[in-house]
Amino acid sequence: MNLVLDAGNTRVKLAVFQQDEILEKAICSSENFFEISGKLFQKYPGIGQGIVSNVGKLPENMLEKLPENIKMLHLDGEIKLPFRMKYTTPQSLGKDRIALIAAAVQQYRGKNVLVIDAGTCITYDF
Repeated sequence: MNLVLDAGNTRVKLAVFQQDEILEKAICSSENFFEISGKLFQKYPGIGQGIVSNVGKLPENMLEKLPENIKMLHLDGEIKLPFRMKYTTPQSLGKDRIALIAAAVQQYRGKNVLVIDAGTCITYDF
């Protein structure tokens, strides 16, 4: 079981996955992150690993307080991806954008895809 954590500019989104199936989703603020994440860990004790995209206001020390037995991967411009990124400075590319493109590549393998993210900022990636 995996945990996906997306800390954006206004909200923190969490999802528990088993293979490619979403078992549960939750949205919270950084203020009630521990309450919401704690309920997910309690309900799904089989969570063993996860990935974090933190572009928002969730302090790194809060992530350090996640259960010790969970191996968390931090998404950044240096992460090895299952596709070739042509962006010349991937370190400056938003983590949320990298995650969205990775999902688009997974779902639409071999096809051209336009990804529009209408979050706090609207971005377009092709």
